[in-house]
Amino acid sequence: MKRLSWLLIISALVGLLSLASCKKTNRGDLNSSIEQAISMLEAKQYKEFLQEFFNPEEMANALKRQSLDNLAGEFSKSKAGLLLGVLKRIKGRQPQYSSDQTEARFSLASDTDLPVDPDPTARDINYIAFKKVNGVWYIKNR
Repeated sequence: MKRLSWLLIISALVGLLSLASCKKTNRGDLNSSIEQAISMLEAKQYKEFLQEFFNPEEMANALKRQSLDNLAGEFSKSKAGLLLGVLKRIKGRQPQYSSDQTEARFSLASDTDLPVDPDPTARDINYIAFKKVNGVWYIKNR
């Protein structure tokens, strides 16, 4: 009986610690959103990242053309590394906000040491933008 009590206590503690470590960030806060995006990309959680950080309307349209697995596979090969580097660079910076505070834009023009992207059009990236929809920040697709 004593052994069962200890097992229950240990199980409860492990559960509480798991809950604390899985705490979801405040997606209404841009800095928290950027930190969460970085964590997801570092953990290679590409499907979850796409679902979480791309505008639901845009994702719905993309999913009409191909599966989430295919989107995530392409993203992991072509854009994930570059985006992770960009997000790490802007973390903690102040963006330029639109007058209604629903869009935020970070300039990358002075960042000459961005990761190399195999897509030649990516070299022309001079900013990254976010859009707030229903209180949640999403990466704005250009």
